[in-house]
Amino acid sequence: MDENSFIQYRNFIAKADGFCAEITRKYSPHIRCRSGCSTCCCQNLSLLPVEFYFLREGLEKDSETQAKLHAKAPGSDVCILLADDLCLLYDRRPIICRTHGIPLLITGEKGSWRDCCPQNFTELLINDLPESDLLHLERLNTILIAVNNQFAQAHDLPPDKRIPLETILSILS
Repeated sequence: MDENSFIQYRNFIAKADGFCAEITRKYSPHIRCRSGCSTCCCQNLSLLPVEFYFLREGLEKDSETQAKLHAKAPGSDVCILLADDLCLLYDRRPIICRTHGIPLLITGEKGSWRDCCPQNFTELLINDLPESDLLHLERLNTILIAVNNQFAQAHDLPPDKRIPLETILSILS
C-alpha cells in the first residue's frame, strides 16, 4: 500500500483532530487528558482495515518503534503500543484513541445521551455544553465506515472484518 491509499483517511483524521483540538482548547480546565495519561489505553483493541493498515504502515517505516515493541514484555494488560504511558505510534493512532476524553453525543435505540471520560468534566456538567461542542459519535462512525469501505474495496479486503491490534506484531518476526 502506498501513501495514496490513505488520503481519505488522513483527511478524515485531520478533521477529527481539528475538532478535538478546538474542544480541548475551549474546555481545557475541564479536560484532564494529557500526555502521559494512559487510563484509556486498554488491550484487546480491534480496528477496521483502514486503521490497522495505516498503523502498520507507520510501524513498517519506524525501526526504532519496532525495536521498542520487540523489547516489551509480553502479557501486559494495556495496549501493545503503550510504553512509559505514551503511544509509540501516536501520529497514527486510531480514531477511538484520537477522540477519547472529548464530550460525546451518543445516539442509540433508546434515544441520545452524553458521555465522556470520567476524569473529565467533573466540575462542568457535559449536559450544560451546547450540542455543537459534542462529538457526534454516530456521525463520526458513519464517516469512518465509509472511508474504511472505500479503502477495503480498493485493496480487496473484507470491510467489516475487524483486525486485532496485537496482530500488528507479526511484522516484527
